[in-house]
Amino acid sequence: MTVIGLSGFAQSGKTTAALYLEKKYGVRRKHIAEPLRAMLAVLLKANGMSSEMITRYLEGDLKEQVIPCLSVTSRYAQITLGTEWGRNLINPDLWANTWGVGIGEDESVMNDSVRFPNEEAPIKDAGGFTILIKRPGTKPAKFKWGWIGAKLYDWFGALWGAHDSERTDRLQPDYIIHNDASVEQLYLDIDAAIRDWEEHGRSSAPKNVQFGLATMALSRI
Repeated sequence: MTVIGLSGFAQSGKTTAALYLEKKYGVRRKHIAEPLRAMLAVLLKANGMSSEMITRYLEGDLKEQVIPCLSVTSRYAQITLGTEWGRNLINPDLWANTWGVGIGEDESVMNDSVRFPNEEAPIKDAGGFTILIKRPGTKPAKFKWGWIGAKLYDWFGALWGAHDSERTDRLQPDYIIHNDASVEQLYLDIDAAIRDWEEHGRSSAPKNVQFGLATMALSRI
């Protein structure tokens, strides 16, 4: 059984990494947003949208486009449904607990969009590890302080004004991959992280083992 969590901003390489882990290591993607998409799909269907268009808006090429009947993008709808409604109004552990339901005892799974520390917990409790992927040029998808938060990030790299679901600085990843080179290098870094985990595990491996930075070196800090 292998349990892995991936985190990082949109376009950082999480999906590319997840597809690689799925293909090479047989780790099934169990996206934590699956219930959110299912809830939104019901809403969009009630508004007369076809199944094909629902899929395009929720998971496909229209994910960053405004949904006419909602007047917001799919990404915005999922972020606020997950955080402002689910976490803040219902239960902070709602999505983390839901994600852990239905995982087979010997099944290898991954959450390819870890956003909060309590979403790391079920992964680590199951003996798994987490990887934060950083890519130059990517940034939070939503800021709670509007343009002020965006400017703080652009000028200083500060995440104080970012939406809570974008606060990667609050996470405690076991590995950080700087996705600043080729896709092939990203794959090599993922392989290196898995080898390191198999050799060391959490008992002896410090957090924030870093790969990348346009090199093939592994740096323990």
